[in-house]
Amino acid sequence: MSVLVAIEPGRRNTAAIELAGTLATALDRQVKAAVVVVVAAGMPSPLRVGMTDEKLGELLARDGLEEAKHRLGDRYDGVIVKRDRSARAGLLAAIEEERPGQLVLGPAEGGIPPGHIHLGPTTRGLLNSSSVPVLLAPEGYSRIDADHPLRRVTVAFGPDPESIFALRYSALLAERADTQLRTATFWVRQASTAPNPGGVKYENELAAQWKEQMQAKIDKAVRGLDDLDLPTRFIHTDIADGQDWGAAIDQVDWDAGDLMVVGSSPPSGLRSVFLGSRSAEILRRATVPVAVLPAIEGKLGPGRSAGIPRTT
Repeated sequence: MSVLVAIEPGRRNTAAIELAGTLATALDRQVKAAVVVVVAAGMPSPLRVGMTDEKLGELLARDGLEEAKHRLGDRYDGVIVKRDRSARAGLLAAIEEERPGQLVLGPAEGGIPPGHIHLGPTTRGLLNSSSVPVLLAPEGYSRIDADHPLRRVTVAFGPDPESIFALRYSALLAERADTQLRTATFWVRQASTAPNPGGVKYENELAAQWKEQMQAKIDKAVRGLDDLDLPTRFIHTDIADGQDWGAAIDQVDWDAGDLMVVGSSPPSGLRSVFLGSRSAEILRRATVPVAVLPAIEGKLGPGRSAGIPRTT
């Protein structure tokens, strides 16, 4: 089961390639590049003169593919080219054909500062329809250590049931990558237009109660990992609060070797990625790569690894 990385013709794909390399190294996998030749329905491929779609795609994405070969080395496993009406549809077709463990995307164009994730229309569409985890690379992302680039897996743990699956997925990933695992929970305080000492005291009491309740949920979820024979090598549990999502997330320390995992909610019972409000807020403010999981019904047992093989 390979890692699929989207290579967009005509632009830099360094962040996506580097994140694919991080995951492939951590999981001991190969990386396949995916290139989409976008053509309107019913129209022939542009500039096509005795050239197959595969050759045209490789020509259009030549720079990105050469960079992938250079940066991935022996982990590069070739390219799959799909001709479709949109990049989203083509990448979904590539997922259906290749059955990868994960899809890796780079940041959309838009002049965002380094270290932040930017979601373009293609990425948003894939987050609402991908059947495999989607990993998002921040602008300017690069591996800090070619041999052990993944240093810690952080699961964004909230009150929703999807957090249980995200924790189990993260535990499998940490086990396979031989790295650390932790939980991070964020409390956003209610903004007040007329703050007063009584209101602040009440808000502090609410935050303390919520943190206590979440700690109990986390402890129970961690004990559940033992029942599934999953590892529990935690650094610690972080429960942070702030006046907004950015302030709460900034309360947690982040390292260049971190990967954050967020769960998603099932839309109308379909098995695909669907971001709830909490996950969407976290994505907007994350400064490390984020893995967004598809909604998967049922429990994750030892035989259901969601694309993460167990160590042997």
